[in-house]
Amino acid sequence: MKLFNAITRQAPVIGKGTVSDLVVWLEKYINIVFPEHSIDYWNVSEVPYKNMLIGTDAYPGDIKIHHFACYAYQGSNEGYRVSVGYVDSDCNMQTICSLKMFGSSEMAWQIAAAITEALFSIYFYQETPTIVDLYDTIPRKRVHSLWSRETTLTHPVEIQASQYAIKVTSGDTVLSDIVVLDFNDSHRAESLKKDWITLLTNMDIKFSLVEDAPNPA
Repeated sequence: MKLFNAITRQAPVIGKGTVSDLVVWLEKYINIVFPEHSIDYWNVSEVPYKNMLIGTDAYPGDIKIHHFACYAYQGSNEGYRVSVGYVDSDCNMQTICSLKMFGSSEMAWQIAAAITEALFSIYFYQETPTIVDLYDTIPRKRVHSLWSRETTLTHPVEIQASQYAIKVTSGDTVLSDIVVLDFNDSHRAESLKKDWITLLTNMDIKFSLVEDAPNPA
């Protein structure tokens, strides 16, 4: 399962480095790549329990993660739940958060797999998927809603893509203007183009693609 293309190489810290910041990022990510997710809510513990992190805990902090453990299971009364956690180097299981959703068990397991893939990339490779940053550049009517896909853009979006640059505009609004300065990383522009197409398609935003736009001088 490959749901993202472009990555940002950085330390495995999201936001200010708390569990809550990580979960906010995950909510946006899943909302982007699974537009029909049918998630009811996400849950982060506010009270310390054994083998469960709370929102204010540092993440990853000094945690030594052996592997991530994200799985789906039948809810107690309806729908499915997805548990997001990890096993540390001492073989202790810790839960980061969970979510409740309706829909099929297949989608629940797909979401669990997508979260595992993203967490694995962020922690073990220190490569954070860029698609959430792209989502944050799009003005939305309900800006405080993590799941909002209704944009305030009044013009169709145009993606101008070349081998070493990508520019995304809506009328006079510039959403992204990235030049790849490292010519050894020329695949980054292509990766960003693919993520923009995924994002705009899943947000149901009209767009056009201009391939082979002029490279920057």
